Amino acid sequence: MTKPLAVLIIVLLTQGAFAAPAKPTVEAFIGDPIAILDAQGNVEGEMPLRDAPKGPLPILQYNEAIDLVQVELAGKKVWLDTLDLRMNPTKIVTLSCQEMKPGSPDKENNSTIGYGGCKE
Repeated sequence: MTKPLAVLIIVLLTQGAFAAPAKPTVEAFIGDPIAILDAQGNVEGEMPLRDAPKGPLPILQYNEAIDLVQVELAGKKVWLDTLDLRMNPTKIVTLSCQEMKPGSPDKENNSTIGYGGCKE
């Protein structure tokens, strides 16, 4: 009984290891209206959320410097701000490490919200 179970587990694990990585997609639009941008991040127009396509939308390009993604909407390639989107895979943002200094003027709140685990 254990031998077939071991073979089954090995087969399942190796299928996951050789699976093709997921293509990045826009899963949903968050903003309303959605800003349509050019490649430099300048606003070219807006699209109401009700007119946004439903379902996953393939990401054609990603401009990491100004945090924009290029997608195809109605046959036209446009740029969108990642803050208006929910993407898959999700985007992980690296924030600079900040610490509360001893003797800070805030006497009411002794916590640091959103930061932690600083190792710099």
